[in-house]
Amino acid sequence: MGTYADDRHVSHGDLRTRANPNPGYTNVSVSYRNARELSGLNLGPGTPVLPGLVVEQPDGPRLLGSECGVCGTVNFPATPFCTNPDCVKDRANVEAWHGGPDGVLWSWTVQHVRAPAPFRFDREGPYAVGMVDLPGGVRVLGLLTRTTELRHDMPVRLVIAPLYDGGSGPVVTWMWAPAE
Repeated sequence: MGTYADDRHVSHGDLRTRANPNPGYTNVSVSYRNARELSGLNLGPGTPVLPGLVVEQPDGPRLLGSECGVCGTVNFPATPFCTNPDCVKDRANVEAWHGGPDGVLWSWTVQHVRAPAPFRFDREGPYAVGMVDLPGGVRVLGLLTRTTELRHDMPVRLVIAPLYDGGSGPVVTWMWAPAE
């Protein structure tokens, strides 16, 4: 993966949905530097596979996205302005959105072949990818920590877990673990 400057904005795509407003977040443009300032904590041992996707909170990690204060559109990863085509494109309307730490497994698949580069996951054998419903109507795709004993509507919790050994330590990302 590439190296990112501390103030480079990370926006690789979006997940659009209507969500309830989350008051209390005031930063307008979400970046890696802002994510660390918002959290006040780090992600523990390991280097994030991509900075700016997750922040650590006292009660666990949170996905770092953005929410439009005008129409309520939520984006994960964060975007600097609203992606709703019917909404005004003003950065002042965008606030930080923290997703998780709890969700419900909506659907999943177990992969029995390695994903193509640049994805890297050092764990041997199959891996699972799940679609998780978060409060407020947001649905997020992510890796699951196990491939068996999964079921629809199973409570899951956001965790930080290693993807691979980066030479100077683990490279980590967010995953969903059973909450039961």
